[in-house]
Amino acid sequence: MSRFVTSIAVAALLAAAVPAAAAEWPAFQAGLKAGKSNSPVTAGLPGDVKIVKPGKDVPKEIAGLSGKWSGWMCDKRACDVKIAVESVSASSVTFVYSFADAKTPPAPSRLTGKVSGGEVAAKTSGGAVVTIRLRPDGKMDVLWQKGKRWASGILAKG
Repeated sequence: MSRFVTSIAVAALLAAAVPAAAAEWPAFQAGLKAGKSNSPVTAGLPGDVKIVKPGKDVPKEIAGLSGKWSGWMCDKRACDVKIAVESVSASSVTFVYSFADAKTPPAPSRLTGKVSGGEVAAKTSGGAVVTIRLRPDGKMDVLWQKGKRWASGILAKG
């Protein structure tokens, strides 16, 4: 009986940790252009980031996320963002997300997200959801959501 209860508890924790529904992207997302942020503070990645080459079984739109990305989020490009997609599989992605702006120093977080419909969504320790996806032009869309608050942006490899 205790093994059954433990299995149910683990399944519930995993289900709560990563959202299953597709993100609601802002209507203007496709029109965003990659470039540098206007943040006076630069987001940084930790020194232990290691990128693992995706396997051949990983769908192209997910495998294409692998690598280091930088760009911006927020109104007027006010937020600097860096993402390092360390490992990808057909069902999950591990990435480091780092965000900074004039009021927020960088605090990188290593996240594991669930793959669904060409998107990857991961929950931060603070309860926000970070969703990433590859655009047709090879750039990365990023969306941060917590309750009714949100910010979106675009990143380029490098």
